[in-house]
Amino acid sequence: MKPPFPVGISECLTGAQVRYDGKGKSEAYPFDVLKEVFSLTPVCPEVGIGLSVPRSPIRLVRTAIGTRAVGVFDKSQDVTDQLEAYGEQKRASLCGFIFMERSPSCGLNSTKVHNLDGGVAMGLVRGMFARTFVASHPYLPCVEAQALWDEENRNKYIKKVSIYSHWQEVINNGSTEEERLSFCTSYQSLITQELLPENPLKQLMLGLSDDSDRR
Repeated sequence: MKPPFPVGISECLTGAQVRYDGKGKSEAYPFDVLKEVFSLTPVCPEVGIGLSVPRSPIRLVRTAIGTRAVGVFDKSQDVTDQLEAYGEQKRASLCGFIFMERSPSCGLNSTKVHNLDGGVAMGLVRGMFARTFVASHPYLPCVEAQALWDEENRNKYIKKVSIYSHWQEVINNGSTEEERLSFCTSYQSLITQELLPENPLKQLMLGLSDDSDRR
């Protein structure tokens, strides 16, 4: 597959007015560059589960039964299960996904967790949609939008997406085990550079099923 590569993106980043406050975020990100190599597929999980625009904001709260996505003002509002289910069910022929940082639904590893009393708990976590989406697509190149401001990070991510696209072509075109191994061998230097995960990629490419080595 050649550019533009199909890549999912948190919809607010495209300028679409889907955030809780009815605004978008595109003015803050270099998507004029990305649009040259990516065909962007917008996804807003909060709108996807039926929340309105504008809407009351949600945040992550640590409770006795785990981290939950609940209303900032209406604490009886809990959309955890809906966001997690949306992430598990979302399927698309993508070669990557760009997430909105710090979002309670889309943050990769940057979302604050609050205590029940409203204080910020220790640590940063993934948003509810991002958590289950990434778990359902463990090899898909994912990144937060803020990282793409840096040219080196941006070029590295574009390379990851290109490699993933090539990989999908190899495994979906009836390739032999020898051809798959050749692909892994040809990208060994990229594995060393952490552009590709070593064991998970090799196992998936070869059709092996030992889940213990994929963790």
